[in-house]
Amino acid sequence: MKGHKLIFTALLALAAGIALIVAHRTVSSGGVVIAGGVMFVLAGFINVIAFLSSRDENGKSHLGSFGLAFGWLTSGAAVVLGLSMLIFQSTFVGLVPFIFGVLVVFGALFQFFVLSVGIRPVTLPAWFYVFPMVLVGLAVYVFMRQSQTDDRMIMLATGIAFTVFGAAMFIEGAMVGAANRRQRRESATAGETAVTDTADAPAKADTAVITGNKAGETTDDTIDVNAK
Repeated sequence: MKGHKLIFTALLALAAGIALIVAHRTVSSGGVVIAGGVMFVLAGFINVIAFLSSRDENGKSHLGSFGLAFGWLTSGAAVVLGLSMLIFQSTFVGLVPFIFGVLVVFGALFQFFVLSVGIRPVTLPAWFYVFPMVLVGLAVYVFMRQSQTDDRMIMLATGIAFTVFGAAMFIEGAMVGAANRRQRRESATAGETAVTDTADAPAKADTAVITGNKAGETTDDTIDVNAK
């Protein structure tokens, strides 16, 4: 896993978390549903445009038949979900604590994955597992809240969870990036050493031949002297 990808994800999570913390008194579950519906609709249309534009000179898609079908399916599902959130807003308002709780749980699971196997061979300190454990606690707290009644606490807890997730990802991304750069430097050094050894090999061979020839000449001279 590359460090810059972790850092990019971290910045997005930090931006969302800080925004929720700052505006937790004004953001309501209804506003979240409306914003989510608009985002899903826009994402679906943007994906459609991207799929239509990803064609070669012959008009064939670069994604292949399966990728194209999957892309159309996910885009259509995003548009349908977004429109449903906008039309049946009252139904989705009650699901806000559940949706946010699930997002925080996924963040905790992703953290467990990153720390256990996702960044091998890089190994991080064991205390990094504090981050996913905090996320699990915040997820439980969000699940126990009621939409509209506890909107402020839901937004605040979710904002803190996103911020914790983003901070953890940023630190992990920086450490992974540093480890990857060190590994590339070591590989480059090893490659230069191998090239140098390869280049020196003919010279060493020539030296061995010359030494062998001189030894042969010395032997011949000795034989001639003995013959005389």
